[in-house]
This record gives sequence, C-alpha cells and structure tokens, in this order.
Amino acid sequence: MFTPIVLTNYDRPDRTAISTKEIEYHLQYGRYSVGAGFNSKHSDWQMMCFIIRQFWLGNQWIMQEDLEAFLRDESKQSTNRIKTIKNYIKPIVEQYRGNATILDITPNAECTSTKAINRREEKLQEMLFYTKVAQQANPQFKQALKSKLPIGDTEEETEAMFNNLFVDGFTNAMNEYLRYVGKENKFKQKQPELALDIAMTGMAVKKYFVHNGDFRFKRITPERFFWDRNAIEYDLTDAEFMGEYDYMLPTEIFERWNSLTDGEMKAIEDAARLLLPNTSNFSNSNSVFGNGNGRVPVFTCYWKDYEKYEYGYVLDEYGYPYLTQINQKPDESD
Repeated sequence: MFTPIVLTNYDRPDRTAISTKEIEYHLQYGRYSVGAGFNSKHSDWQMMCFIIRQFWLGNQWIMQEDLEAFLRDESKQSTNRIKTIKNYIKPIVEQYRGNATILDITPNAECTSTKAINRREEKLQEMLFYTKVAQQANPQFKQALKSKLPIGDTEEETEAMFNNLFVDGFTNAMNEYLRYVGKENKFKQKQPELALDIAMTGMAVKKYFVHNGDFRFKRITPERFFWDRNAIEYDLTDAEFMGEYDYMLPTEIFERWNSLTDGEMKAIEDAARLLLPNTSNFSNSNSVFGNGNGRVPVFTCYWKDYEKYEYGYVLDEYGYPYLTQINQKPDESD
C-alpha cells in the first residue's frame, strides 16, 4: 500500500518561544501536523479501509496469505482449487445507501442572542399597543386594524397569535440562505455518496470554501484525510490539527502556486520522477492509494493556534474613551 512520504517526525513548535510567527514557523507546524497525522494508527486505518472497499467491490482474493493458504500446498504447488466469491457485504451497503437517499436532513437556524429577544419583545409590545387602540376605536377602524395586523380582541388573544406567528427577520433570512446553499451544493443527491464513505471508512468529510461569493462544499476522500489522533469528540472539534492531501502534477502545482522559485520547481520535478507506488502486498492497490507516475502529494493542513493581545479603553486627544490594543512591544505598530 502506498502512503504519503514523510521523511521524519518534526517537533511541535513552541508558541511561547516565538515572538513573531513568520513563514518558517508555519512551515514547521505544517510539517509537524503531517508527521503526527501519519502515525501507525493512521496507516492501519488506511489499510483497513482499503480492504473493506475491495471486499465491497467483490475483490476478496487480495491477501497474499489467503492466496498461499488456499491455492497452494505445502510445497508451494498449485492445488487446482477455484477462487469463488460470494459478496455478503455489498447488499448490506446498498441498503444503507438506499436509506440515506430517503433520509431528510433539514438544517434550521435559531437566534438566541439578547438582541433577538429584544426585537421579539419590541414587536410584541407594538402588537399589544395596537390591540389597546383597537379596543377604544370605533367598529370600522377596529376591523381595519385587525385585517392589517395579527391582533385579537384582547391582549391575551393577541399574545397567543403573536407566539404562533412571529418569525425573526434575521432567522428567516438565514434559513432561506441555508436552503439555497443546500440546493446549490446538491446535498440531497450526495447523501448516498457520503453514506458509502461512512460504510467504507466510518467517516465522511466535506470541506467548505467560498467561490464567486457562494458557499461551496467539496467532498474529501476519507483515506486522504488525516487528523489529531488524540481527539475524542465525534466531530473532531477537539483536534489540534487536521488536513488533507491530493496528488498533483508538477504543472498543476506551478499553475496554482506561481510564486515558486526555480529551485523549488526543480525539487518538485525531481520528486515527481522519484515517487513510485508500492504495491508489494496488495494487487490493484494503486487505484486507491497510488499516486500514479509523475504526481506528488500536496498537503493542506489546519491547526489551532493563538496569539495574546491586551485591549483596554483609553482616552484620545479629545478626552473620549475608545477601545484599542495596549501593552505592545516597542517594535510593534502604534
């Protein structure tokens, strides 16, 4: 099985020892994330996922020990046995994918901030005010108010109608946007694809990005996703780092990152000629893990970091207080 080449495990950079985080610091942290992500546990998990996918495809005769034990005798001669396959896994997985097709996933936004509560209370008081006006008005004006506004004959009736009908404008707009994003990214059509990933690897990975002002999602192959193995939350919110990798041609790399130096481009070209898939233990494993001739692994890493700043209210030249950063070092900006 081919796995990305990591020359060595790098030490985690010390955040407290670095006053200014330059490019070298981020490179060190990226190398540390890749080295820590591809440990023995991750390699075993990749191997397990590969075997599960092969068994689902009906390719059960991939283990060398099975071929030796069942198709050869003690003298390593052929036993004339016939390889037979009965796939019990695929029907179960297909049923699982079918259930995912009819699964209804409807996101819903709900505003819980104090400003939202204030907007609601202000709108309720407005309706109660109109209710009092309608109670004291003539029948014609009262009927006109009730036809235009959701109010009742009493304050209790108005409050009950308000609780049933009120929708926060910001919440409504956000829910509309969630429905738009789901439709544009075809979440419903991609549920079977994600269900297959969960069945094969135990996880499904989506990566969001902004394209032409729209919120887009891209599926990441789970086997090409790595993360902090010390995380225990099911959604990896407590992971210190995570990332993904893809195999790209040198020409693709040069086109995407056009600020590379001549030396860096030559190093990438040399790596593309040297990296070859290793398929000594499995047949057809290159289709899943192999990089293919002329491609190099390109890593994208994300990690949690922090910088400490102190802010406080100070008086400006006119005596007005304003919030600004304080206790800066002399070599930093004003």
